[in-house]
Amino acid sequence: MLLDSPDLPIDFLLFSLMLLGIVLFSKYSLSVALSGFAAITLHRIFADGVNGGMGLSGWIEHVGSIWVTSANLLGLLTGCAVLTRHVEKSRLPLKLLPHLPQDWKAGPILLMIVYVVSGYFGSIAATLVGVGLIYPIFNFKLHTSYVVGIIVAANAGGAGSVLGNLTTTMIWNEGISPMSMAYSGFATMIVFAIVAALVSPLQHAHSPIVPAVSQKVELAWRRLFIVACVMLAGSGSLVLVKLYFPLQANKFPFAALAVWLAIAATSPLALHDWRVMPNAFKGAIFAIALAMSATLMPISMMKIETWHNVFGLGFVSGVFGSIPLTELAIRQGGYDWDFFVYAVGVGGSMVWFGSPAGVALTNLHPEVKNAVHWVKYGWPVLLGYVVGFFLLLFVFGWHIDEQPTYTMQAAAAKKAKALQSSPVYEPPTSSPATGAE
Repeated sequence: MLLDSPDLPIDFLLFSLMLLGIVLFSKYSLSVALSGFAAITLHRIFADGVNGGMGLSGWIEHVGSIWVTSANLLGLLTGCAVLTRHVEKSRLPLKLLPHLPQDWKAGPILLMIVYVVSGYFGSIAATLVGVGLIYPIFNFKLHTSYVVGIIVAANAGGAGSVLGNLTTTMIWNEGISPMSMAYSGFATMIVFAIVAALVSPLQHAHSPIVPAVSQKVELAWRRLFIVACVMLAGSGSLVLVKLYFPLQANKFPFAALAVWLAIAATSPLALHDWRVMPNAFKGAIFAIALAMSATLMPISMMKIETWHNVFGLGFVSGVFGSIPLTELAIRQGGYDWDFFVYAVGVGGSMVWFGSPAGVALTNLHPEVKNAVHWVKYGWPVLLGYVVGFFLLLFVFGWHIDEQPTYTMQAAAAKKAKALQSSPVYEPPTSSPATGAE
């Protein structure tokens, strides 16, 4: 990466200290993240331009440019949290038990459900629905490696779909074709297969699935209907806005609004468990503080001319976060997007705070907020990431997408250039007003 200020190490030092504090004091991760965000903000506001400062107006403009992503993150992390309890109370886990193998092979099947759901309804929803389904089946005792497996399944399943991750949706909303990310699905299947095969036996040894009940199980259809409505509202809103209001897709948190409208509309059907809200809200604020701190790093550009650099982004994503890296990539443009969404999607699973899905799970189960254990028992993610990346490179090759990311700006620039080259072009007598970039 290229740095745009000689004083930049101060910002990275503050950010590194924040990450270290999150790792060492996971019980106080929210306080550490907010303190780090405040320190970085103060430095960026009050340092002069030569030393990397942006001033108060620049800081406000920057926050305004990413408020939609932050609002969607807040709405989805809190709204989808209620789905977990509905799945648990729907008795769907008990209904599935007779149809599952009674050995370690049940593990990959359950992870496959998370993987598939993520591609259609998003990694956050898939994680929270998956946790509500899987925890009761394993008697509420999950091995750390299997917890990591749930996050990998959610992030990998969403990496090849424009509805799967916030990162892929952000790229799609900027005009990048979904086909530019489709090949990453090949690599994510490889990662999923490796991780699921390695973590499932560990889970079986730790806590096998509970025996199937002999009596007939009646599903709580109202609760399942609520889950379906909320998930369809979130993903459906993204599709409808993109199809009918594409210029507004990145200007308002439609997904978060749709999720909460669905929650409100279905509240008469069954009581929502609001006890999940405090932890979900704290986790959402933590994720926003971490993501905004990362975007405040004064990085002028990222080196992406070779696959080596994108390969390295996967490891960076685990601590830097997938959303900030995507924000930077969108502004720069010119990626092989298949490799990029794979790298930040799967790479963000290497540490619990590297992706929204990881934050979503730890909101409900803070006991897994241990970065050391996450890395220690999540080593299958590292193996799967490396194998999947190089298979993707071998099968499809490296091709940088030359399509400009900001398509509206690119179209305007192309039109202006055409006018200038036209024989009837006449320069304006006065400079037109320019808007914010």
